Amino acid sequence: MLSEPDLPSALRRVTSVATEVVQHCDGASLTMRADGVPAAAAADGEWSLALDELQYREQEGPCLDCLREGSVSRVRDLGDDQRFPVYGRKAAALGGRAVMSLPLAARRRARAATFWSSTVTDGYYRRMNFLLWIIAAIIAVVGIVKLLSGAIILGIVLLVVACLVGPGGYSIFKGRGARV
Repeated sequence: MLSEPDLPSALRRVTSVATEVVQHCDGASLTMRADGVPAAAAADGEWSLALDELQYREQEGPCLDCLREGSVSRVRDLGDDQRFPVYGRKAAALGGRAVMSLPLAARRRARAATFWSSTVTDGYYRRMNFLLWIIAAIIAVVGIVKLLSGAIILGIVLLVVACLVGPGGYSIFKGRGARV
């Protein structure tokens, strides 16, 4: 008989799945506040946990920014990033290169941050930008079809959304300080 996993086991499984399905994701973790203090709620392995704990010790890093500001944080190369001078240098020494941290929000406040780590410099950028172009193109085509079919307002809204979604517009993959 199958039993439901406890929450820590389920969260560890989610981080493991991320490393299996996201290209260049060599490590994944989840940071949450425990009594107001950021802590690792789950990690797929020791390397991910070490990168997280380094952020907490140095009091700087993508997850901490993500939790404080509720914004996406992407770093192309930790060894060369100016936003996290101490953390970046030490994380690069551990083999970390590109990272992405995404907020998980509830009631307009970041409650947790996912952290995807890669040993490949620029690991997430090329594929994400390509994906955004595809999504923007599909939304734009649907917008044009709506315009031609007489749904003027919906068509205009979809075209505006297409402009915002693409890598040149406002995008969840275009985080603070990102050089796209």
